[in-house]
Amino acid sequence: MGQPLIALFWWLLVLTDPSVGLAGLSGEEPVHVKLVKALEGVSGTRMLADVAQLSSSDLNGRQTGTADDLRSGLLVAERFQSLGLQPGGTEVLKPLSHPWATTTAVTATQIGGIAQLELSSDSSAISARPGEDYLPILDSPSVDVTAPVVFVGYGISDPTRGFDEYAGVDVQKRIVLFFRGKPEGYAAPVSQADKVRVAREKGAIAFLTLTGPILSAYESRRGLSTGPMAYYGHVDGEHTLPGCWISPALAEKTLSAQQRSLRDVQETLNRTLTPQSASTGMQAHLAWESKQAPGTLVNILGVIQGADSPASSDRNETVLADRPACCFRVPTTTLPGPPSCSRSPGH
Repeated sequence: MGQPLIALFWWLLVLTDPSVGLAGLSGEEPVHVKLVKALEGVSGTRMLADVAQLSSSDLNGRQTGTADDLRSGLLVAERFQSLGLQPGGTEVLKPLSHPWATTTAVTATQIGGIAQLELSSDSSAISARPGEDYLPILDSPSVDVTAPVVFVGYGISDPTRGFDEYAGVDVQKRIVLFFRGKPEGYAAPVSQADKVRVAREKGAIAFLTLTGPILSAYESRRGLSTGPMAYYGHVDGEHTLPGCWISPALAEKTLSAQQRSLRDVQETLNRTLTPQSASTGMQAHLAWESKQAPGTLVNILGVIQGADSPASSDRNETVLADRPACCFRVPTTTLPGPPSCSRSPGH
């Protein structure tokens, strides 16, 4: 059995039953015997209870740099301590007395009140409900704009590779709508932040984005839903735009004037790499007030000491970090957790 898989079993174990976990992996028994004993102590109920506590409404989504984020870090540190892990951080978070944390200064953006998104055409208005139909990008700047919506596919402008979804469409002082990710046949890397920067450079004043009805293999592996995501834009203030993550149902209504389904448009893009950009005939109104304040990003680290090497050996420590991702450190192998901090509503 490979060492990365053993590390995963250790992680599962210590998050479920410390009495079986840390004690059960000591001694001279064969590894497979230790793992069988460890797995006997796995409790889905305890695991679900931890997840439910961290995703509860009491923590308000644990937005980076906020007091709720710090509270969630304290909960994880307390859990690690109760499981018998050793502190692996450099800083002490009160009321704890040991260095479980590493911290980084950040600017925390919070949107006050209810963020508004309204869509309309000359003949009709589309009702949109916060949470179910849309969520503002969490670090969006303040906004109060009304402008036409232009669909720009995946929001990619790459003339050198023959794929420019902004070619032939006017997005000056308009709101652009684009899918997250990229077409299956497009090889170059592109991030959501890249798309926002391009939209701004092309003259757009805001954006709407969504996870399309056709999930990529990567999105499927991550278990992504197509609902609005509570997402950080990660674009510096000079290049950012206000934006919303919307549902496919709302995007479908926005594209209704084109008389094409959202799935058909995405399938065509994926199959042909032919831009499908066009004006939607809809207007969008975005309005909210954002406030920025100094905050602290907190990582919580716990260490499980290996049994066959000195404490200083990097080859025999497993380090568990609360956020932004989990990392299991085993000899010459690092297994990262989710590569982003995106959160769905209530998670």
